[in-house]
Amino acid sequence: LMTTNGGVHILDIFDHYLSDFLLVIVGFAECICVGWAYPMAKLGREVERHTGVAYPRVFQVLVRFVTP
Repeated sequence: LMTTNGGVHILDIFDHYLSDFLLVIVGFAECICVGWAYPMAKLGREVERHTGVAYPRVFQVLVRFVTP
């Protein structure tokens, strides 16, 4: 199918839609892992250690419930 005259076009369609879908799935999985599997207290300490800014409590709610 990819060796026909329209094969490059079909390959481009597959590439476009599959890569976009995969990015959404990976982003969703990352939100779930950070929000639920990684302890929020540890995440707050890491953010404060790397940026020097305290991690607001409202971000815990955003990361766990709003983002996914």
